[in-house]
This record gives sequence, C-alpha cells and structure tokens, in this order.
Amino acid sequence: MDQLTANQRILLAVAWVDGQAAPAEATFLRRVLANGTVDAQQVESYLQKCPITLEQALAGPAATQPEELMQEVLRMCFVDGVLEVEEFDLIDRLARHLGITSDQLEQMRERLSEE
Repeated sequence: MDQLTANQRILLAVAWVDGQAAPAEATFLRRVLANGTVDAQQVESYLQKCPITLEQALAGPAATQPEELMQEVLRMCFVDGVLEVEEFDLIDRLARHLGITSDQLEQMRERLSEE
C-alpha cells in the first residue's frame, strides 16, 4: 500500500464501497494504479480483496488535486452504468471532505455526462 498515492488509495476504497469491485471498476482501477510503482500482481491482489477502507484512506495523507480526484471518482462510479445508493452517499461525503461545493460537484457531473 505504501507505493500508492493518496488519490489512488481513495479510488481503491471507492471501488470497494459496495463490497465488490465490478468488472468495469476493476478495469478503471487497473488504469489508475498502473503508475510504474505498483506491479501487475499487486494490482490484481487489490482487485481480489480491498486492503483499505474509505475511512482509512481519508485519514491518511491528504489527497492532491481534489477536483481532479473527484472527477476520477465520478467516472469510476458511473463506469458500470449503475450508481448504487452507497455511491451516492460516498460522492457527497467525499466532496465535503475535499472541500468541493455542491455547485462544483454538479458542474463536474454535467461535464462527465457530456463526455
């Protein structure tokens, strides 16, 4: 886990918020975890069992570039085409933690829907 950035830790925890990393989320995580410091075998182990909770990820080092992180979280939550109740709650909680206003969050959602 030490080789992951704060943002990667949060994204990993987000993928597991509903107790599983869906195939589309796993593909997304493979992309964001492929930073040259995490080998493929380690990435796959993270996809089998989550090593960190969201609470642990948020209590760790501060996330960098909060707006970019929030956009990545939104992309991952929407990647499987299903937004679970846990993901709604997580999005709101994480936005507050990162200091992102509801207006900023709505703008991000709109931009993503245009992609």
